[in-house]
Amino acid sequence: KALFQLSSIDDNNDSKIACAGGCKIILEAMRAHKTVVDVQEQGCRALKNLAATDEAKKCISHEGGIQVILDAMRHHTQQQHITEHACQALINLVA
Repeated sequence: KALFQLSSIDDNNDSKIACAGGCKIILEAMRAHKTVVDVQEQGCRALKNLAATDEAKKCISHEGGIQVILDAMRHHTQQQHITEHACQALINLVA
């Protein structure tokens, strides 16, 4: 949740978080806690924001983030917020 909040405050934070390994940490947490709704929702929210920068796009893709995002949607089909944030993250990754 903290990385999401930092990424939403200032666009410059997105690059700093990505370069400091934030993408990898978020993805590791999402992999480790696949059944925890809050982890998946906040992870997708953070990835959505981070995917606005080229550095983070590369990191998310390189670390298998697309699959992690898809897994979050697959495991939480009844969670509208996860689906919304996950879809926006995927859109930002290909934009």
